[in-house]
Amino acid sequence: MLNQGDLEGAAATFLQVSEGRGALEGWPIAAFRAARALAQGQLSEASELADLAHRLGAALGDTNDAVQAMQRWTVARMTGDLVAAVEWQQRSTTTAIGRVFPGAAMNALAAGDEAEARSLLATWARLVKPHAPAFMWYWIVHYVSVLALRLDDLTGIEEFVDYAEGFGGELLGDDVLIGGAADATRGRFAAVQRRFDDAITLLEDGHLLHQQLGLRALTVESGIDLGAVLLRSKGLGDRDRDRASEILGETARLAEELGMTPAQAEANALLT
Repeated sequence: MLNQGDLEGAAATFLQVSEGRGALEGWPIAAFRAARALAQGQLSEASELADLAHRLGAALGDTNDAVQAMQRWTVARMTGDLVAAVEWQQRSTTTAIGRVFPGAAMNALAAGDEAEARSLLATWARLVKPHAPAFMWYWIVHYVSVLALRLDDLTGIEEFVDYAEGFGGELLGDDVLIGGAADATRGRFAAVQRRFDDAITLLEDGHLLHQQLGLRALTVESGIDLGAVLLRSKGLGDRDRDRASEILGETARLAEELGMTPAQAEANALLT
């Protein structure tokens, strides 16, 4: 239900399985509510729900710690608290799940150090990616596409391009972290491959899905990427430039409303 965009159906199911689960009673719905709040841009609420889920999920062991760390890392990254982002990412690496996530490269990117992000991604692709369980790819591919677009490079991560093609129209992620529309992921990869017509169409589809589902934080992220790709494509006319400016202006205003200060700054920088 989640991957098909039926968030209400997913919530009802997570609530149902939260009842009478012994040591994990209440955890599934709390973890999902945190993930949904993150995607919607309700960042303070997301932090509270992540901590609540952590208290309820002790029986999960280090998986419970990984979930909290990744959810709190997402809040820190979205709000521009780079100190907290590094701390939560480092906490995540003490867990089996966190060790296979390219969080260090994402942090370097957030800090504006593209050279370090590129180096960390290359190290991750060489040493970590081969050991990432198949089920984690569905989670990871969104973040790999973000890195690929920002670094304009697919070196070492080429196989994720074909992998993403299998999920057109879906919402990538799971009950603890919603990455975003698979079409937006596909669009980022297409832009790096200089398939700009495909990239714009796919990013538009992903951006629309985020808007339709009320996932406002994800709408900000896809809005920046769509605007950036529109500006990057060759042969851009005045009409497309005006469209890119409109999207980026709307994105900057929404980012400001949600407290996503790094995204607001990025959208404004693309506008100048």
